[in-house]
Amino acid sequence: MKASSELVDSLWESLEPGSALLQALQGLSPQSQRAIYLRFWENSTIEEIADELRLTWDEADFLIEESIFNLREHLSLVLDLLEISHAG
Repeated sequence: MKASSELVDSLWESLEPGSALLQALQGLSPQSQRAIYLRFWENSTIEEIADELRLTWDEADFLIEESIFNLREHLSLVLDLLEISHAG
Protein backbone atom coordinates (compact mmCIF):
# COMPACT_ATOMS: atom_id res chain seq x y z
CA MET A 1 0.00 0.00 0.00
CA LYS A 2 1.26 3.47 -0.86
CA ALA A 3 2.12 5.95 1.86
CA SER A 4 -0.32 8.79 2.42
CA SER A 5 1.81 11.41 0.65
CA GLU A 6 2.39 9.08 -2.32
CA LEU A 7 -1.38 8.70 -2.79
CA VAL A 8 -1.84 12.46 -2.84
CA ASP A 9 1.15 12.87 -5.18
CA SER A 10 -0.30 10.29 -7.59
CA LEU A 11 -3.62 12.14 -7.56
CA TRP A 12 -1.91 15.43 -8.39
CA GLU A 13 -0.02 13.69 -11.22
CA SER A 14 -3.37 12.65 -12.71
CA LEU A 15 -4.37 16.30 -13.10
CA GLU A 16 -3.32 18.26 -16.16
CA PRO A 17 0.03 20.00 -15.55
CA GLY A 18 -0.47 23.72 -15.13
CA SER A 19 -4.22 23.36 -14.58
CA ALA A 20 -5.89 25.88 -12.32
CA LEU A 21 -7.13 23.11 -10.05
CA LEU A 22 -3.65 21.62 -9.67
CA GLN A 23 -2.18 25.05 -8.90
CA ALA A 24 -4.92 25.73 -6.36
CA LEU A 25 -4.40 22.36 -4.67
CA GLN A 26 -0.63 22.86 -4.56
CA GLY A 27 -1.22 26.19 -2.80
CA LEU A 28 -2.78 24.38 0.16
CA SER A 29 -0.80 23.09 3.13
CA PRO A 30 0.09 19.38 3.05
CA GLN A 31 -2.49 18.75 5.79
CA SER A 32 -5.17 20.59 3.80
CA GLN A 33 -4.24 18.71 0.64
CA ARG A 34 -4.57 15.41 2.50
CA ALA A 35 -7.94 16.41 3.95
CA ILE A 36 -9.28 17.39 0.52
CA TYR A 37 -7.95 14.16 -0.99
CA LEU A 38 -9.56 12.05 1.72
CA ARG A 39 -12.88 13.90 1.59
CA PHE A 40 -13.42 14.15 -2.16
CA TRP A 41 -11.34 11.39 -3.74
CA GLU A 42 -11.63 8.73 -1.02
CA ASN A 43 -15.10 9.81 0.19
CA SER A 44 -13.94 9.70 3.80
CA THR A 45 -16.19 11.04 6.53
CA ILE A 46 -15.17 13.96 8.72
CA GLU A 47 -14.69 11.50 11.58
CA GLU A 48 -12.37 9.30 9.47
CA ILE A 49 -10.38 12.34 8.38
CA ALA A 50 -10.12 13.56 11.97
CA ASP A 51 -8.82 10.15 13.05
CA GLU A 52 -6.24 9.96 10.27
CA LEU A 53 -4.99 13.53 10.76
CA ARG A 54 -5.20 13.27 14.56
CA LEU A 55 -7.62 16.16 14.83
CA THR A 56 -10.89 16.66 16.61
CA TRP A 57 -14.03 16.41 14.50
CA ASP A 58 -14.44 20.20 14.70
CA GLU A 59 -10.83 20.82 13.65
CA ALA A 60 -11.15 18.45 10.68
CA ASP A 61 -14.43 20.04 9.62
CA PHE A 62 -12.91 23.53 9.85
CA LEU A 63 -9.81 22.42 7.93
CA ILE A 64 -11.93 21.09 5.07
CA GLU A 65 -14.20 24.16 4.99
CA GLU A 66 -11.18 26.49 5.04
CA SER A 67 -9.50 24.47 2.28
CA ILE A 68 -12.61 24.61 0.10
CA PHE A 69 -12.83 28.37 0.67
CA ASN A 70 -9.17 28.78 -0.36
CA LEU A 71 -9.67 26.65 -3.47
CA ARG A 72 -12.72 28.69 -4.46
CA GLU A 73 -10.84 31.95 -3.93
CA HIS A 74 -7.94 30.78 -6.09
CA LEU A 75 -10.18 29.44 -8.86
CA SER A 76 -12.37 32.56 -8.79
CA LEU A 77 -9.28 34.70 -9.29
CA VAL A 78 -8.23 32.55 -12.25
CA LEU A 79 -11.69 32.89 -13.81
CA ASP A 80 -11.63 36.66 -13.30
CA LEU A 81 -8.24 36.86 -15.03
CA LEU A 82 -9.52 34.75 -17.92
CA GLU A 83 -12.53 37.03 -18.36
CA ILE A 84 -10.29 40.10 -18.37
CA SER A 85 -7.92 38.59 -20.93
CA HIS A 86 -10.79 37.56 -23.23
CA ALA A 87 -12.57 40.90 -22.91
CA GLY A 88 -9.58 42.85 -24.13
